[in-house]
Amino acid sequence: MKLATILMGLSLTANTWSDTTLSIVKDFEKATIESIWKKVPANSVPKQLISQVTIEDPSELYNTPFKKLFFQNEMFALCYDECDSRQPLKVKSEGADWIIPLRKETGFMGHTNKAGNGKTIRQGTVYYWIEKLFNKLEELDFTPQTKLQVYVDRDIKDITTNVRLENNAFYMPSTNSLSFLPAKNTFLSKLMQGKLRPSAYDPTVVVHEAGHFVFQELTGGVNLNTEISGFNEGFADYLAMITLNTAGIGTVMLSGKVLRDAEKTVNYTTQQPVHELGNAFSGALWKVRNLISDKATADKIVLEIARKIGKNPLATAFDIPRYHVQAASEAGVSPIITQQIPGIYQSRNITGSYSVKNIDDLKQH
Repeated sequence: MKLATILMGLSLTANTWSDTTLSIVKDFEKATIESIWKKVPANSVPKQLISQVTIEDPSELYNTPFKKLFFQNEMFALCYDECDSRQPLKVKSEGADWIIPLRKETGFMGHTNKAGNGKTIRQGTVYYWIEKLFNKLEELDFTPQTKLQVYVDRDIKDITTNVRLENNAFYMPSTNSLSFLPAKNTFLSKLMQGKLRPSAYDPTVVVHEAGHFVFQELTGGVNLNTEISGFNEGFADYLAMITLNTAGIGTVMLSGKVLRDAEKTVNYTTQQPVHELGNAFSGALWKVRNLISDKATADKIVLEIARKIGKNPLATAFDIPRYHVQAASEAGVSPIITQQIPGIYQSRNITGSYSVKNIDDLKQH
């Protein structure tokens, strides 16, 4: 109430305050340590994964059209559940800065097993890592042209079944929005995947979902067949991998288990599930990146592959190796490396109808 009273008399901009301190899931790489998950409540994560970080103030905090939202800037706005509802985030001012505190609590779990703290950590985690992705893209000379809407712990139902959606996260092109859903563990889900955590806790899931938005921006929203949808999944994984410098996806959400691993060779098959096909593509993209010393160049090449897909609505999985070769050649990558690209895709059964013996023929298709 005090904060609301203060804000009514101020017109806040990014210049009013300097920094914001918050707690997030930052040390995600520790998630593979099995012992830290023992006795951790279902809607929490181990304290070993949590770190306090300091970021620049959100540039449009408490600004129109979402005057209730702290986490918003010129690129995206983040809401808890819905943007017009009361937001549970507790924000305090400390001199010229903001701080988003966690409630004090005793016990070995530290601050992570209070419901209010979980909401705070999940919102901070999503904001921090999406901003990291956009900063990464700016370094690669790409800036999205439309603003993204992000929902954390969204309470939403499937419009066809009226069943509450859980244990997932998704990008919706029609509304240009990301939704990170609550987790609900059933006997079957525990049996199949182990104990699931809310998707907003997982930095790799956060960046992956934002990666679908980036793909939409780069392709211009081209109608996707199943195979290009598979590449879309691999592209989103790739953005998570380069932003977080990891080959594994989903280890926080799956309580230490790896959902997808780009170091693992997955082969293309017909009528393959899109996430499995995406794993085949992300593995190829990751392996080619490892061959190129200038990682920024390697990453720009992958963005260019998406642009080329946008120019061909009829593109299939077999066009991707050709686009990769073209983009690498256009970026000035050494022919010694460029000539290895088709073989990397061939090793995953993404062969196409071209001959890899003549690289010039490949570039002409």
